[in-house]
Amino acid sequence: MKKGGRKSSKTQTARPATTTLRRPKQPSAEVLARREAARKRRELKRWGRQVETFLRDLAVYFLVFSYFGHLLEAVVTIISGVHSTAILRNPFEPYTIYGTAVVILIILTDGVLEVVERKWAPKWKAWQKLLARFLFCTLVCAIVEYSASAYMTRFWGANPYWNYSSAPFNLNGHICLINTLGFGMIATVFTIVFPRLDKFVRKAPSKVMNIILLILIIMFGLYYFGPLKNI
Repeated sequence: MKKGGRKSSKTQTARPATTTLRRPKQPSAEVLARREAARKRRELKRWGRQVETFLRDLAVYFLVFSYFGHLLEAVVTIISGVHSTAILRNPFEPYTIYGTAVVILIILTDGVLEVVERKWAPKWKAWQKLLARFLFCTLVCAIVEYSASAYMTRFWGANPYWNYSSAPFNLNGHICLINTLGFGMIATVFTIVFPRLDKFVRKAPSKVMNIILLILIIMFGLYYFGPLKNI
């Protein structure tokens, strides 16, 4: 007979296989420099497109509101019964004083007024902010109108478009209180409505805006350098 001895079973624990993790190879300084240069070029290109779009939109606003200003002056002249040949003689004449005032208001509203309202008057009530906006817009309109009238008087000998010498509270006949307050009210409404208008304009295709700008420039040039001035 075979002696049946009891076999001793030894439990062997499996050791986990050790995997060596390789560290990713660090890019060289030359590669990093090229990446940084490419990033800066992309940012510069994007910033250039933003500036180009901003300037194009400013040009469109300037020309559109120059023609709108002439239309507004013509309506007021007809309603008031004060017939001015300088205002009604040519419907294609752009009133650049309106376009200039609009551009200045756009720049100052984004750059100055919003900062003042956000930092210096965060606890002001709504009517106080509205009053401050109205005074600011009135001051801008007064400066633009006075400067334009003084310029025409200085270099042309007289202002053929307006003269407030007979109006009460006038300043050298260039501006008067009633009209300045009226322009201030219009400018205040414009600065409130403009963000929505600008949002709509920014959604327009770039090609459409370029075509509009081209048409306006051609009309502007035909008036100052072409046949539209003698209509």
